[in-house]
Amino acid sequence: MILIVGAGAVGGVLAARWSAAGRRLLLLGRTPGLESELVRQGLTFIDNRGLRRRLRRGLRSARRQGAAEPAEAAFFCVKSYDLAAAVRLARP
Repeated sequence: MILIVGAGAVGGVLAARWSAAGRRLLLLGRTPGLESELVRQGLTFIDNRGLRRRLRRGLRSARRQGAAEPAEAAFFCVKSYDLAAAVRLARP
C-alpha cells in the first residue's frame, strides 16, 4: 500500500501510474469530501500519446481506511507551505 498525500498534478500522475501497475493506493486529500470524490470518480490520466484513461483500481480513501494497514511508502505531493499540515494529517 502506498500513501499519496495530495493527488494534484504530481501526486495524480504518481497515483495513476501505480494504479495502472496494479498497486494499492491510499489517497489523502485536503478535505474528506474531496478525497471521497477522487476515490469515487477515479483518476483521469492522459499519457504522452494522448490516450485518456479513467483509473479507479486500487484507490482507497486514507481517512476511511484509517490505520488498518500501514503504508509501505508515503509521498507528499503538496506545496511547501502546506507540508507541516499534511504531515500532521497523515499521521496514523
